Amino acid sequence: MKRNFLAIATMAIMILLNSCGKETPETPNNGNENQSVEVYIDATSKTTWHYYSFDKAEFIAICEVDSQEDKAMKSRDDWDIAIMRYHVKTNSGTSTDIGKGGLYTCSEGVTFDNLTTLPADITYAVDQLVEQPQMSGDTLYLSLSTAVVAVMDGMPPTWLKSPLYIVKDGKGENNYKLDFISYKNNEGTSGHVSYRFYRL
Repeated sequence: MKRNFLAIATMAIMILLNSCGKETPETPNNGNENQSVEVYIDATSKTTWHYYSFDKAEFIAICEVDSQEDKAMKSRDDWDIAIMRYHVKTNSGTSTDIGKGGLYTCSEGVTFDNLTTLPADITYAVDQLVEQPQMSGDTLYLSLSTAVVAVMDGMPPTWLKSPLYIVKDGKGENNYKLDFISYKNNEGTSGHVSYRFYRL
């Protein structure tokens, strides 16, 4: 009787241990489950890049411009866009050594809701090195997606709606529609960027 009890107890412990070891972590919503993902970022810093992965639905690195960590991102293909204030770059062109990303600007009238497939004539723009004159008189060179802009008007600048974009990820495998919702927080402070995306 004791032997049977010990055998049953041992089997129960083994089953419990195996089930704990095989527990599947919760998968983050990355735009693949018939649901778009909305992201908010405090991008008020003028010297900090925030690198985002659509697949992981998270920021994978936050780096000061030209820091060692920032330079190392050129050798990674697991990020898709990076944001610094109103600057945006993709894992393409001069922003990467191995990335296969890019960006397409949708035609006027194309919205986040009515875009369901890739355009037949899609061609991707890649990042370029851009001169950024500084107040000190110096020139800062940044690798940027020149197609993505925070459209402003008037003085003081008022944020206007940007067009819809399609971003090819850093690995060149998936495409995501990207909609910039706002460039300000509820108090009207600039540099607070919100956007949503969905995998096509």
